[in-house]
This record gives sequence, structure tokens and C-alpha cells, in this order.
Amino acid sequence: MSLSPPSLAIGQPSPSPRPGAVAAGQPATIGVTVVPGHPSNVVDLSYRVDGGPVRVAHARPAGIVSLLETQSFVAQLPALADGQRLDFRAELRRAGRLAASAPADGSWQTVTAAPEQVVRSGPLSSARFPAWDLSGVPRFGYGLEFLGALTVQLRAEVMGHTPQGYRINFFVVHGEAHGPRLHGKVRPEGGDWMNIREDGVGEVDIKITYETPDGALILEQSGGVFDIGPDGYRNVIRGIYRGAPPFFATPTYITADSRWKWINSLQCFGFGRVVMPHLRVECDIYAPHLQTEPHIA
Repeated sequence: MSLSPPSLAIGQPSPSPRPGAVAAGQPATIGVTVVPGHPSNVVDLSYRVDGGPVRVAHARPAGIVSLLETQSFVAQLPALADGQRLDFRAELRRAGRLAASAPADGSWQTVTAAPEQVVRSGPLSSARFPAWDLSGVPRFGYGLEFLGALTVQLRAEVMGHTPQGYRINFFVVHGEAHGPRLHGKVRPEGGDWMNIREDGVGEVDIKITYETPDGALILEQSGGVFDIGPDGYRNVIRGIYRGAPPFFATPTYITADSRWKWINSLQCFGFGRVVMPHLRVECDIYAPHLQTEPHIA
């Protein structure tokens, strides 16, 4: 399948005291979106101040590349003095070739530097959101740190239909995590106290304990979703486990061991699948880290 021709859109610079302006004395952040995403996409912003020489700023990717979906980039331009005019435009190159421009006709978008407005205390309705809240592009750049690959063998204890849904307790038989930061065995006392709705969405409620090679005990608690679909729901209530549906979790960790105290502050994400015939969970665990953020308006 060939990808459709890419399109390029530029957001308004921020921080912005009003439409058509950028705050004086502060670096200007400009978001650019590309559809569809592609690993070889490169975005550069050409800009000039008061009609002067054209300069180029490279835009950094913001987030994960998703083919056929929106890919976001963020560029930062130098601060302007009050009253200076900023002209800018973006170019997208894919595999080294020019693929799209914005504006498409090669013209410039223009804003003028103005003093940042101070919002005084008063009724909530008198405050205005910063321009980047309205631009429709990501504001916070992040990275994902791989912690480890978790594999757990489960056994099912069926409770049956309840006022909340169809409940099954999945207890750990054995499990292990292997990775650069999270590693150890999963103790068999834990499990997932899952509630499965009639639409086939399982509501995850995980509490498991890791025992690390250096003897630490780490409690994981996690919510999440597990989508087996309506047909899967009908199969499960008949005791039939089929397929390998996707599994998404939101683990946090707590430990009393000082060697592992760094893990206590993480909000992590798990992505994987459940191999239903074997009741085996396969999940890769990541920790997000904030890398860039806009100026506080």
C-alpha cells in the first residue's frame, strides 16, 4: 500500500499575547503537523526578522511516529524585541526530497512581537487561554524509556456475572520481567481482578509483586483495558479463550528498598497482548519522561 501525498500545517507561535502576535522577549515555539507520519520526515522552518536575512530552524519530532496518522514537530525561534516582525514558513522533506510546504504557495506567515499581557485576578471568564492551547498541536515533548519485558502465566478463577459485569480473577502462576531497568520474578500471590463488560472490554485491576535479583520487593498496581470484543465476551462466559487481543496497562510501583526508590515516582505504560488459549500476558513496560514544554503564560 502506498502512502498518500503528505500535507503540512503550521500552528500559531507561542507564547502569544493576542492573535497575530508573539510575546516579545521570549523564544517563540511553533508547532508543525504532518499527515501521514513517516520515519524519514524532516521539517525545517525558514524565518526572517523585519524582512532581513532568511534563517533556518530545524524542528524536533514531538512524540512517536505513527504511520498513516499525524506526526508532530516543534521548532523554537529566537526571542524578538517589541514591535519586530517575524515571517516564517515550513518545508517537509521525506527521504531527502521536498514533499510539502506551508504555506503551500511559498508565501510567509507573519506575526508581530508584542508585550505579554498580565492577567490580573478576577472572574475566571476574564482569563484567556494561551494560543498554544488552541493551536491543536502537542505542547509537551516527551520520550519513552524502556524498562523491561514482562511475561506472566495466569490461572483463572471465575466468579461469574455480578452487578458490575462478568468477573474473573486471574492469579499469577509464575512470571518474569527482563530489561535494562526492571528485572525480577513475579511472585505467585498476585494477579488481575478483572471485570469484563458486555461490550467485551476488560477493566484491568492488577496487583503483583516483583522480587528482584538483589532481594528487593516491588509492588505494581495497574489499571488498564483489555478488549476482547462482543464475540470474545460470549466466548469467555462459556469458558472458551481464543485469540491474542491487545492489552494496555498503566502501572505504578512502590518499594521500601532504597536501591529502587527511583521507581516510586514513575507513571508507566504497558503495551502488549494476552495469548488467551494459554492465559499468558506479554507486556513491554515504558516510563515517559517530559523533555520540552512551552513557556508558562
